Amino acid sequence: MTERIGSEPVMAAERVSVRFAVGRGTLTAVDDVSLALHRGRTVALVGESGSGKSTLAMAMMRATVPNEGRILFQGRDITHLPERRLKPLRRHFQMVFQDPYASLDPRMTVGRVIAEPLRAHGLGNRQAIRARVTEVLDQVGLPASAVHRYPAQFSGGQRQRISIARALAARPSVIVADEPVSALDVSIQAQIVSLLGEIQASENLAYLVIAHDLALVHHISDRVVVLYLGRVVEEGPTTEVVSQPQHPYTAALLSATPTPDDPQRERIVLSGDPPSPIQRPAGCVFHTRCPIARPVCATDTPTLDPAGPNRAVACFFPGELASGLTIASAPVRQKEGS
Repeated sequence: MTERIGSEPVMAAERVSVRFAVGRGTLTAVDDVSLALHRGRTVALVGESGSGKSTLAMAMMRATVPNEGRILFQGRDITHLPERRLKPLRRHFQMVFQDPYASLDPRMTVGRVIAEPLRAHGLGNRQAIRARVTEVLDQVGLPASAVHRYPAQFSGGQRQRISIARALAARPSVIVADEPVSALDVSIQAQIVSLLGEIQASENLAYLVIAHDLALVHHISDRVVVLYLGRVVEEGPTTEVVSQPQHPYTAALLSATPTPDDPQRERIVLSGDPPSPIQRPAGCVFHTRCPIARPVCATDTPTLDPAGPNRAVACFFPGELASGLTIASAPVRQKEGS
């Protein structure tokens, strides 16, 4: 049975911060971020490059150890768990990477690629592993004969299916998908999105999806977390956030999304680039680019406060840029088979 949103999450980040020493300074990649992943649900991390999305995902996968905060898996604190005790748990949280051309070892057959996590975790003998590989290939829409071929013999969409099969092989509870369709042709993206949705429904998986395309986010996620310079500026149910954004940064991201119903819609153009995460501005981290910034924004830091049921926003003047914004139409589900 799919867990309700109020039940215990399968994985969670609690007030996580990640910093890196850079030269004579400190780069703050993630700053006091909390989120929870539930079975059968998808959380989307949204933001520009450098907003901390991938770093937060790596911290939740324990590929990076947070400087502050906790990572919980099934209620267990795994933040500082030594590798020998962490390894048996790693089968339960797997990743699908952005570039299907770079994420698969070209020297390994597809069969070996998919079998690798099974062998690493000792999940079955040779016969059982072979059967599981065949099973997940079928699940992602590829023939059993693919086991004898190499990644270079497949298209980009097919390679991403192989990556998804590899992530599924060890029967995980959580899958992190880092821009899973951005490197694919538009004609293939909807097929992969549909495949991920079908797999989530059948396996009751928790998804954390990293994305910048809010049309995609609107289609695949239940909840969205908007990051700017490592901080959460807005979060809430996806439908509500994309229909009525409360933070000006979210509104600007939405205005940049093409909308067929209103191609002449005025865009909110942000001036300049995000500030350096090494020399973060005082006050609100977004005030240097914000179209509605007031003097208070340069001196005081807004807290992430409730903005309705299950919603929160970090802004002194929420909702001022929300009028007239609509999300682009969601991709049409297509028949599988690429």
